[in-house]
Amino acid sequence: MQDNDSTIDNNIKTKDKALRLIEYLAALVRINAKIVRSVDEYPKVLWIYEIPREPKYCFTRVWGEEDERGGDTWITVKKCPEPPLPKVPEVCRDWVNHESLQNTKDLPELYETVRVVMEKRDPATGETFTVSETLFLNDHPGVQKAWNEYLEKHWLPWAELYGRYAAVQKVYADLFRIYQELQKSGEQYELVFCLGLLTWRTPSGREVKRHLVAAKASLEFEPHIGKFTVGPATDGDQVNIELDMLDIEDQPANTRKLIDDGRTVLRDDFWDRSAVDPLLAAIANSLADSGQGEYYKDRLEPQQKSLSDKPIVEYAPALILRKRSMRGLEYLLAGIKEQIEAGVKIPHEFLDLCESLDTGEKHETAQIEDGRPSEETEIYFPCLQTTSSVASSGLSTGSVASWYRVRPEPANRTRLPTSSVISWPPANGC
Repeated sequence: MQDNDSTIDNNIKTKDKALRLIEYLAALVRINAKIVRSVDEYPKVLWIYEIPREPKYCFTRVWGEEDERGGDTWITVKKCPEPPLPKVPEVCRDWVNHESLQNTKDLPELYETVRVVMEKRDPATGETFTVSETLFLNDHPGVQKAWNEYLEKHWLPWAELYGRYAAVQKVYADLFRIYQELQKSGEQYELVFCLGLLTWRTPSGREVKRHLVAAKASLEFEPHIGKFTVGPATDGDQVNIELDMLDIEDQPANTRKLIDDGRTVLRDDFWDRSAVDPLLAAIANSLADSGQGEYYKDRLEPQQKSLSDKPIVEYAPALILRKRSMRGLEYLLAGIKEQIEAGVKIPHEFLDLCESLDTGEKHETAQIEDGRPSEETEIYFPCLQTTSSVASSGLSTGSVASWYRVRPEPANRTRLPTSSVISWPPANGC
């Protein structure tokens, strides 16, 4: 009986040590993490309202439709050919500033006067000479008539077409810059599709302008046809409710429930407005002491220009390029903690970090370090799982951590020691 009691006590102590190590690591992550409180701090923000409704070249699920490629297409933008500027009538060529023709915001006008150089012949001597002469537009009604006809029949239709082209080209150029940045520094950045812009001066004095919902996204480029496609990340939607921009005292009292419920609801369909709108309304109503927050579901373009003591949440979807945060590591550590509390067996390598191995376990670990593992020995490392893989394993939903099994390398191969410093985030996304 005493042996059983001793074993139970040891297990409790071991579990307690492991949990305290997890809590310590999580505290380090929070201390070193840089909190971004405004979307203005991100490298690139593409507001979805800026995408023009040009079905031939643009599409977004925000419009409430599905693309011919299905639900996995969130945004598509194709390169639009630039319309050529119509040729100016020859009679008007010297009377117009040709650079002003590209400015579609203002109607181009003719000069009131022009100086021209002309050749003249002396009738007495027959010699030719050049003279500079000032011409007045009022003396040439034919020039003005030809110009008015050019504007009405050619320039104005072109200006409308060019404006539509410029709107498509702006979005295309933004996606091109995002794509280049991801190709160059993909491990440092992440692409997310965000909903629910919170604008608020919190009771603690923080100025907040951040989205509440973020889903990891991918960007595909087809250069042969000049087309960008934004869709879910290759490892699943991975939707998160983000409240890290708020201090603890400013977060809703039911933060954990809002986050867990939100992930569960949005995991199945990120675009289901019947699920998104109640969630964002619930968060807005849970902010501030008197719950005076409001949610505006019909605002695609942010209308709240100034911060106030009243929390305002707008639908305001945006595609955002931002630096990777330590949020993934926080979820990983939280997932490990949940599994330890649930009684999942702790791998020897992690127990060694906690200094909780008994003599027999240390001997087995030493064999692995000497390059003489048993045939069935497997080394475990923590690794993030996506929602889909978690669901299939029976674990709790969301981005949680599991023990990732790796068979040891043979003795003649170079291996990492049991205790190693691993940089975050790793290149493989785990």
